[in-house]
Amino acid sequence: MKITGIIAEYNPFHNGHAYQIRAAGENGATHIVCAMSGNFTQRGDVAIMDKIARTRCALANGADLVLELPVAYALGNAGIFAKGGIETLLATGCLDALHFGSECGDTEPLRRTAAAIEHLEAVGAVDKKQGAQMRRQALLDNGYAAEAALMDTPNNLLAVEYMLALRSAYSHVLPETVKRAGSQHDSRLVADEFCSASQLRRIIQADPAVAEGYAPKETLDILADCKLNGRAPVTLSALDRAILSRLRMVEPAYLARIAGVSEGLENRLYEAIRQGRSFDEICNAVKTKRYPLSRIRRILLCAAIGITAKDQEGSPAYIRVLGQNQRGNEILRVMRQTAKLPVILRTSDMATVSERGKRLFRLENLATDLYTMAYEPMGTCGMEYTANLYRFTKGDGYEQ
Repeated sequence: MKITGIIAEYNPFHNGHAYQIRAAGENGATHIVCAMSGNFTQRGDVAIMDKIARTRCALANGADLVLELPVAYALGNAGIFAKGGIETLLATGCLDALHFGSECGDTEPLRRTAAAIEHLEAVGAVDKKQGAQMRRQALLDNGYAAEAALMDTPNNLLAVEYMLALRSAYSHVLPETVKRAGSQHDSRLVADEFCSASQLRRIIQADPAVAEGYAPKETLDILADCKLNGRAPVTLSALDRAILSRLRMVEPAYLARIAGVSEGLENRLYEAIRQGRSFDEICNAVKTKRYPLSRIRRILLCAAIGITAKDQEGSPAYIRVLGQNQRGNEILRVMRQTAKLPVILRTSDMATVSERGKRLFRLENLATDLYTMAYEPMGTCGMEYTANLYRFTKGDGYEQ
């Protein structure tokens, strides 16, 4: 039994994701466990389908157990996102390998880059709390040109963050990488049957029929089912007024505590919120070379939900299961003996978690209550408490 972990968003699950899971199997994985973002994603956006629908897609295409990456980490920078995913997977206590995509397709240069960053942190040339781009610049400034160049591409950059998180945890989990197939992250290009998740979302919103060549049938069927029920495609623009109504109620002191805010940025945010008439208008008013658009989007969503810097500083406090198949049940049986955190199979299990865990789940509820305002008809409050995990057996359909 070899249990391999994958950190993902599956927004939506496409052919490249299926390719990665197959590659993990070719590396000897017998069981695949995924730590997946919930209803909000790391680029500062909403997921096109809710987390249970995306769990169904993953289980239909090779994943065995899907765990939730709490929203506090899903809306963090690359380092926080990686930390949350790694610590969630390591908390299972039974992970043998971590599998991820990269542009270089080789763990050795990624390991060297992570080691170089650790060295620069040790000598004070870069702060651990600084973002990935600041780390890249520090590498360049200190003679690590090849390592800095490696971080020019998004999947390499995230892969280095995974390596750093594993090293920080003194983990013996084996890192494995596969060379990313097809177009780059956020690219508008397509290559054979592969396209980026960003481009696939654009295709789905423009003409879903065109998406058939770039995503598994199960993804498109589940998307069609969600669309029929008014639950997809979810877009941030559908939440524009809901988000602005929340942001217009806050003061600079509140913004100063929000995750990602530093160096007086709360004042710039506050003025933009007072003047802005849309989410995008606020973002564009605040963004600079120092504060890129993705960071501003994450900050504003964190502000709307209430995610503070303190919420992102600690470690995950529970392992929440979103869905599993029969092999996933086998992983869960092992986890009964090995898990280092409470395993949450139903919302009533949250009674067993720490105060921090209750806080993180409260944020999850707030995030879902906001997200479901984009449904048609609008979702009610508390849907996080009523949504059950999915159990999937290939050939037998879906069971809730």
